[in-house]
Amino acid sequence: MLAEGLAPQSQILAVSPFAITGPALIENGYSAIPIAPGDKIPGLYAGGEWRLMPNWQRFCEMPAPPNFIRGWSRMPGAGVGIALGRGLVAVDIDLDDAVDAVCAALPPAQVAKKGAKGLTLFFRGDTSKIQSRAFRIGGVGAVDLLSHGKQSVLPPSIHPKTVRPYEWMSRKTLAEVPLAELTEAPDNLADLIADALKPFGYKTESTFEWDGAVKESESQSNDFFRRLNEDALANLDAWVPKLGLFKANRESDGGWRAVAHWRPSSTGQPHDRRKPNLSFDSRGIRDFGDGGSPYTPLSVIMQALNFDFDDAFAWLSKALGQNDPAIVLIAGPSAPSVLARQSEPAAASNAVSNVSNKASVVAMPFRLGDPALIPRRQWLYGTALIRKFMSVLVAPGGVGKSSLTIVEALALATGRPLLGIAPADRLRVWLWNGEDPLDELERRVTAACLHYRIDEAALGDRLFLNSGRDTRLVVMREVRRELVVAEPIVESVEREIATKKIDVLIIDPFVTTHEVTENDNGAIARVAYLWAGIADRTGCAILLVHHARKTNGAEVTAEDSRGGVALVGAARIVRVLNPMTVAEAQAFGISGDERPSLVRIGDGKANLARRSDCGVWFKLKSVSLGNGTGNLDFGDEVGVATAWAPPSREEATALSPAEVAAVQAVVRQGEHRFDERATAWVGNAITLALAGTAKEPATKRHVKDIIDRLIAEGHLRIVKRSDASRKVKDFVEVCEGAAVAAV
Repeated sequence: MLAEGLAPQSQILAVSPFAITGPALIENGYSAIPIAPGDKIPGLYAGGEWRLMPNWQRFCEMPAPPNFIRGWSRMPGAGVGIALGRGLVAVDIDLDDAVDAVCAALPPAQVAKKGAKGLTLFFRGDTSKIQSRAFRIGGVGAVDLLSHGKQSVLPPSIHPKTVRPYEWMSRKTLAEVPLAELTEAPDNLADLIADALKPFGYKTESTFEWDGAVKESESQSNDFFRRLNEDALANLDAWVPKLGLFKANRESDGGWRAVAHWRPSSTGQPHDRRKPNLSFDSRGIRDFGDGGSPYTPLSVIMQALNFDFDDAFAWLSKALGQNDPAIVLIAGPSAPSVLARQSEPAAASNAVSNVSNKASVVAMPFRLGDPALIPRRQWLYGTALIRKFMSVLVAPGGVGKSSLTIVEALALATGRPLLGIAPADRLRVWLWNGEDPLDELERRVTAACLHYRIDEAALGDRLFLNSGRDTRLVVMREVRRELVVAEPIVESVEREIATKKIDVLIIDPFVTTHEVTENDNGAIARVAYLWAGIADRTGCAILLVHHARKTNGAEVTAEDSRGGVALVGAARIVRVLNPMTVAEAQAFGISGDERPSLVRIGDGKANLARRSDCGVWFKLKSVSLGNGTGNLDFGDEVGVATAWAPPSREEATALSPAEVAAVQAVVRQGEHRFDERATAWVGNAITLALAGTAKEPATKRHVKDIIDRLIAEGHLRIVKRSDASRKVKDFVEVCEGAAVAAV
């Protein structure tokens, strides 16, 4: 969220700074990332608010894929930053008096920018040898050497303190100079900076290097800081999950493990293969991948979020619920900070930097443009799946929802209209089932492939299949009454979607992706919008399969989804499955044995397309896998969803010559009235004649349709004559001599 009291970037620029600069940076070989408006940290806009980008440090090793860049360019007011690493380093000079001396000591930089003060220089260098380091003089930051695991905010982003755009101070910008053409920095860059700062009082033995924790003498020089660190160690769940650390995982003893992303791997492992060697417990924090280096909570926050001491203090105070509006941090000459209290009400406006509590609402002006230039919606499968949106499928148990999604996944992967709906193209599909083991999923997919004659060549490499029994996918859980996003899982899902170029992600069922109270609408809404945000950021379509509550035989609607209805509210497209009812079976002339295998797909919610009042149907057909042992053991039988349509009136009333002859024989045996209210109604005779056949009428409407057709085809006729009461009535009799043919 935007910083309170700061002008949002959208008020100064018609389009976001990221949209202006981000794509050009990517073309020049840099790794552009979005910055939360009015802040200095990488952020994402989802669910109507800005939040910390999980594991943004992965972009220090590889640039974001094109669909990420397109999505970030549409985020309102997004600032633009650059992830350092992959040969890019920066020297951020905060001490104005030292700018000339540092610049003179370093190679001439082609590109430089400025924020509130000082100057930032950009170089090309070996980031395995040039590592991040902070240079402090008297406890005050003088220069930051930024390398792998760090980031820098670029123009035209808005600086949170000056409320003005950052400025390029060089003739060319990073959007104009490719990474390969930047001035090369020597491997001893840190030594050159240290020598340049010595005349200003810098001492090499400074206790604020980036390679360890804040020394005890300084971190505990004030009882308040000591108590804050102690409280943080006693309440790890309140703040560690919010850091967005890669592979962060809560241990059974209440501690946490994660990857220390700010330093290179000690064994040269890539980011995604690094072990979570950073250990948090109530006794302290140590990085066992770096020889057991100790950290305090404040120093970890400084490293993880790239904060200075004051911002780290404010962030931790907020996370622990210890904000005091009368406390102000004042930089001191010999300590990181000293505390001062203000007695006047104005203290509240100068309170601790509220890094994680920034808010602003901006009305965005609408400008009417050419409608022909508006991009079309990207429907992928009829009106059920669309890129960048989340859809929901609600169904009671045992109706075949998993069988349906498997066949739909195969239809999408092969580009074939297996159920009568033509996919937009041959698409890449990821099917994740949280309930069944992988071998059962393989049985189901294989059975569907056998039925539809799909071979390996038809599928290619476009179908991905996971079981929740092997790979859990819990994206949010409740920890001590607080909802915590599993950032590493979310990041991993988004990375897989980008790497595998997934077009459609199917999650079956939704309930296995969270550990929050199912009846809590607020909690379910958070989970739902988290999935919707993944769809928006990655550009894929996401289908969440959800259980319906028990309706005691009544038809299931979208509002009957189990638990909080917020999931349905967050979706733009909701489909509902219902087994065929007895009344529907009678109307269609379906036998009682066949009815349980027929399922109707109805529109529960269709915000982006016209809603259909008549559903479509599928039929579950048993398919043998042929994996038996012989001797009448044909192997496993698996239900496969197949296309089915109700019989037309023409089909429902068509009788074979034998059936016509049977009807005529019964009609000849007595007098039969045309009036359906009469005791001797001819429909009763026809029902008797067709009893036990495939054309046995299920409803009176069905019988009347058969009578009308037999009369129209000349097999029966209506005659007028007097009844026993000498009243003229309409009777039905056989047209003798008429040719008997299939109707």
